Amino acid sequence: MNDKSVLIFILILAIALVIACVVALILLHKNRDLVKKSQKTQQKNEILNLEALKSALENTRLNSQQLQEFAIMFINTQKFDKKKSKQLSQAMKEKLDFIALFAAHPNASAKNISFLNRELNKRYSIYKSEIDGYEQMGLAKRKMRESGS
Repeated sequence: MNDKSVLIFILILAIALVIACVVALILLHKNRDLVKKSQKTQQKNEILNLEALKSALENTRLNSQQLQEFAIMFINTQKFDKKKSKQLSQAMKEKLDFIALFAAHPNASAKNISFLNRELNKRYSIYKSEIDGYEQMGLAKRKMRESGS
């Protein structure tokens, strides 16, 4: 009888161990799916925020203070990717396009533009030439618009 009870105990312990492993695997799999969904949602929110910021810049009635707030929002919400090659990704081009739109805004002061440029260059010095280039494109668009009217 003693050998039988030990055998039953070992069998119950083995079954409990298998059940615990299955539960752990299920929880890990669900956690992995949640992380993937979270990353996708974060990317979508970042894109939506960028699109919202860009569309807000189309309002020519924004004053210098409001533009400063948009610059701060952009700096705090948009993270630049690590530079892997000279070719920029489409997402990076979209982010840099915000700089051109900002610089081209008719009510953006030199102080606003300089602030955005300086802060981005501090955080992303590897993109300095691109940041400066897109700023110059925006200033050129602005100058063309001003000389045309």
